Amino acid sequence: MSILTVVALLLPGADGLRLPPIKRGSMEVRLTVQVEKEPRTPGHAEMTLTLEVEGPALLEVETPKLEEVSDNWEDDRTTWASYDRGRVTWTQVLRLQQTKSGRVPTPVLTVRFREGPTAPWQPVVKWDKILREPAEGVEPEKTASPSLPEPMPWWLYAVPGAAVVLLLPVGLILRRYGKPPPEPPPTPGQRALAELTRVTERHRAQASDSGWFHTQVSSILRRYLAERFELKALQQTTAEFIDSLGAVPQLSAEQRALLRDVLERCDRARFARVVTPPEQCQALAEQVRTFVTEPADKPAG
Repeated sequence: MSILTVVALLLPGADGLRLPPIKRGSMEVRLTVQVEKEPRTPGHAEMTLTLEVEGPALLEVETPKLEEVSDNWEDDRTTWASYDRGRVTWTQVLRLQQTKSGRVPTPVLTVRFREGPTAPWQPVVKWDKILREPAEGVEPEKTASPSLPEPMPWWLYAVPGAAVVLLLPVGLILRRYGKPPPEPPPTPGQRALAELTRVTERHRAQASDSGWFHTQVSSILRRYLAERFELKALQQTTAEFIDSLGAVPQLSAEQRALLRDVLERCDRARFARVVTPPEQCQALAEQVRTFVTEPADKPAG
């Protein structure tokens, strides 16, 4: 019996083990671990990691990294984002299947994120044992206990208090009538185009492998379709996801054929290790960009 099969029997409930969240400024990262009690292949454990990063609307999350995966585990990922009241929750579901029978080390999961394109990256959050407590990449700074201040004269309290009383009505008026309306959250199309630009620029500048590039493009396209057409099928296989698009009346036959071609090409690059030249990668990104910018009310064919 695999060690993770034993652990699965100890995990509380069907939703798996929810590890304590980690907060970084206005952001919070959460991890849930679900181990399959009855894996498809005896002696080969299976588990699902659900990683969530919540933050402001322009939140950026680097692709999470897994160690010990290439030799002992295979992983399949699905990524999407949801927006609510100016906040975004970035979610990635990682499905892991053990490739070698017997006892193997559990993967090490790391993730890095920041509040926006111009904000500094937060220190790496690392789970060195994903079924235990998370360990943060940087130790918190130790601060000395503050000393008690000297008491201030009574009149130093009275002057600010009088100023507050006098300025309170002015502040209330400005708050009610002078506050600018909050900016609307970006649309699914705007988010998809911004993410596509970021991925293509990184691929062009760093010569990233085509497997990474196609994984990112597939995630961006699937998330955009799910948000734009209110689909609930982000965790489906590519074939199932493509079939679900047949129920979307806003998509024409030509658009569905394009989506099928793009998603299947991404799968071949991801899983069959098909190497794609950089110019073909950029052409694929332009196809997705053109599709995203098409009118939403295009008649179906």
